[in-house]
Formats: sequence, structure tokens, C-alpha cells
Amino acid sequence: MVSQERRDTLLKVVYELFAVNAALVCRVFPHLHADLINRDALRRRAVTALVGRMLAHSSPGQAGGPEELLVERYPLLLDRHLERLEDADEGVRLAAWDGAK
Repeated sequence: MVSQERRDTLLKVVYELFAVNAALVCRVFPHLHADLINRDALRRRAVTALVGRMLAHSSPGQAGGPEELLVERYPLLLDRHLERLEDADEGVRLAAWDGAK
């Protein structure tokens, strides 16, 4: 099991790499999809926040930015993220709402 601190650091690295070029982390997307329904509420919350940031990210001057890649190549990732709006854990719901802004 990965510690919370280490997981948070890894998720920050994933976001930074995504912001540079989404192709750098494309192999992570299926794992994020699975983590959005993980039994561990803290993990769901962290991944929900990350996916929300990734979906909201836009690259100025880049046609078809990284968010388009997520929605086009992994439409279920968006669907799974939206399902977190009705999650049993309040923290997960709040993270999903923050990502939906």
C-alpha cells in the first residue's frame, strides 16, 4: 500500500507531466478510471481532484489541447468523474464539484 504522502506526490507529478504533454501520461488514464471507483475514499478524493484538474486544464495556443484527448480517447473517464458528484463520501463529492467548475 502506498502512503498518502507518496500518492499525493505521484498525482502531482502526473498532473505536471500532463500539463507538459498529455501523451506522457496516457498509460495512466485507465488506472485513474479504475481509481475513481476505488473503495478507499481518500484515494477516490485525490484521483477525483486530479481528473478534475486535468479535464479543466487548457493549453493556450494549442488546438485540440490535452482536455480534448481525455474526452475523446477516454470518454468513460469523464463519465466516471461525473459519477463522483453523487459519491457516498462528502469529500469526494466536493472534489468532483471543484473539478466541474
